[in-house]
Amino acid sequence: MNYLLQFVISFITTLGFCLFFNVKKAALISASFAGALGWIACRMTSNAGLNVIFANFVAALVISIVAEVLARIQKNPVSIYIVPGMLPLVPGFGIYYTIQYLVSGKYEAGLKEGVLAFFIALALALGIICVSATSKLFFPTPPITVLENHENIKEEI
Repeated sequence: MNYLLQFVISFITTLGFCLFFNVKKAALISASFAGALGWIACRMTSNAGLNVIFANFVAALVISIVAEVLARIQKNPVSIYIVPGMLPLVPGFGIYYTIQYLVSGKYEAGLKEGVLAFFIALALALGIICVSATSKLFFPTPPITVLENHENIKEEI
């Protein structure tokens, strides 16, 4: 399947997750774009002959970088872009096959699938952490300011 078709399908898939999670209407398209870019990064890295775990790590990096940039541009929380963007990469089949193999008594195959699913999930988490920690170094959160008219607000409550 070519990359353009995969981009469109992953965009629609991520858009579905955005609608499921009630993402703000202003962020629907950009969050779906982040997820589609992550999927394409994963496929391109995997098609280049690299490990599927590394491909998911690269995809998590791409989604997290795009999410950090979009969050600052659109003044939204980063999680609005990361959560729906990562969901197409979650190793759901691996977890399903792990349970299926373990229930049917194929313990070696279940362990193999389970370990792979665990390391894919770990790669996704590490990709998010790397970008988040790096962005905190370059763009620290501003200090909380005290409202000038806090007495008026306090009296209204």
